[in-house]
Amino acid sequence: MSRQAKYIEIKNCNKCKQNINFRKFRKVNPLRKGPNKGKKVGWTDINGKTRFSICKTCENTGFMNRYRKNPYHQLFHNFKKRASFAKVPFELSKENLIKIFDNGGDTCPVFGFKYIKGADKNNRDYAPSLDRIDPKKGYTKENTIVVSMLANRIKTDATIDQIGKVYQFYKILLKRNLNL
Repeated sequence: MSRQAKYIEIKNCNKCKQNINFRKFRKVNPLRKGPNKGKKVGWTDINGKTRFSICKTCENTGFMNRYRKNPYHQLFHNFKKRASFAKVPFELSKENLIKIFDNGGDTCPVFGFKYIKGADKNNRDYAPSLDRIDPKKGYTKENTIVVSMLANRIKTDATIDQIGKVYQFYKILLKRNLNL
């Protein structure tokens, strides 16, 4: 068998059934668990790399559909991963997370606008977001609150004192510039 016959450049996506260039399929990493641990499952592209049988567009669409139906599963794992990276406690269960969001209300307590649940990239500022009140205390029932993505992004990992100093600096700066 020739080298060309073994490797594939154009592949039919198993989901959308379109013929697509191999670069539009995600590369497969070796399995980490189970009886096939260390093996790569998929098809081989023209460069000899193993790829998934569903194109990236179909994968992303499927993920977003699952996320919109039940965002808590993905949120739980995202927050747990963030806590690990930040080396802070993560003491929430999926049930805690659901209760925190359900009790968070329909409006942002910082800005007062109504949340847009299932927001996309054009209006994600209005989506509800879980905030650590004190970033160093981690994700605990007592240290989390629901605010808008905009409020959470503004706060990031800053303390109240740091936010106050930024506010005071720009308040003075703007006042000075208006008087020029």
